[in-house]
Amino acid sequence: MEKQLEEIRSFNRQRLLILEEERNKMQEEKNELERYLNKLMDDLAALHSTAVLELGVQRLENICITLLKAADENSRQIMENAGTKISHLQNQVKTIDSQIEDAKIDIQRELNIVIKMLGGSANPKVDSIMKALEKKVLNDFPQNKNRRSDSVPKTFVPKHSELDFSLQYPERSGFYEKETAAGSLFNSVSMQKSQDMKEKGLSQEGLKTKIDNARYKYMIDKLAGEQLLDNSGEIILEKNERITLEHIEKAQREGKLSELIINMIIPGMDQMK
Repeated sequence: MEKQLEEIRSFNRQRLLILEEERNKMQEEKNELERYLNKLMDDLAALHSTAVLELGVQRLENICITLLKAADENSRQIMENAGTKISHLQNQVKTIDSQIEDAKIDIQRELNIVIKMLGGSANPKVDSIMKALEKKVLNDFPQNKNRRSDSVPKTFVPKHSELDFSLQYPERSGFYEKETAAGSLFNSVSMQKSQDMKEKGLSQEGLKTKIDNARYKYMIDKLAGEQLLDNSGEIILEKNERITLEHIEKAQREGKLSELIINMIIPGMDQMK
């Protein structure tokens, strides 16, 4: 009898290790999702013409749908594998699912605002642009319909477009030169859509604020996974310190926002490791 009990205990320990690995994979994928959403939102704010903005809107929507479907599938797999006996793991997965649903709502809201600024679906360029972009997105993004929790890649590295290069190296990209010469995107869009924006109460500053708020929502009240220093070596925040809006804004000014996002953790998740 004692031998049978020990075998059961051993089996349960192995099962728990497998579930924890799956949970870690899910956390890594969620972090990749948040990083890429932030980069896409920055991309949107840095585009230099209405035509390119239209491409960016559809690209953002298709990419986010792909990522969110993958995240939802992994959440479902973890829930099935964990079972009712691993309640604490189920609670963590539900938290991630809730954040993903919030991301869907925020992304759709921002997309609707941008599409309205472009004149809506009545714009004659929209249909042809979206068809061409959809084909490009399918080539740029890995899509696995038979995705399993044990096949989630540890890192997600999409192919980089000119927009991605522009975001990472603005001073070396064509977008930077064109933006400098032509002025900001939102000034251009404001001139073309000034009457519509007056009627709807929209402004270029309001759009930027909405994008920033959507991005910061995923970071505020998370914990710093590592100590973060500014360019002068001064401490922005300590390891395990709770992230605030002030920390985020300072990290952005110092060019440390990506480092903060990569290292941040959800309160309580580190106890599972």
